[in-house]
Amino acid sequence: MMDFSSAIARLCKSGMTVDQLESALAIREYHTGKSLPMLWRDHGELGVRFREDRVAGPESADGALLAEIRATMASQVLEFGLLAGGGYIINNRRWLHGRRAFTGERLIRRVLITETSYEVADLDLEPRR
Repeated sequence: MMDFSSAIARLCKSGMTVDQLESALAIREYHTGKSLPMLWRDHGELGVRFREDRVAGPESADGALLAEIRATMASQVLEFGLLAGGGYIINNRRWLHGRRAFTGERLIRRVLITETSYEVADLDLEPRR
């Protein structure tokens, strides 16, 4: 997990504005070819989406900028383990999060809360072999 807001602040200290970053960065969905903004604003709050896997990945005409983002992210990763039944609550617009490979069964309960609604989904995932 890492605080992307601090990564943005670090990039802005190097001379880029948030507006420049917004227009320079995107995430491309490989199966649709659709390009989505990596950074966006919602009710005045800056949000972030980042994926780099077989589903989607970052794109920019500025390869050096992507390299800087990857380096900044790598330097700020916070890793922790969860015990059975454990969990965490994050601001999904600010924090990037992921998981390492796992074995065995697991149940994920995802709760999405916005200013006006909430959604609960149980994701029963098959064990990896």
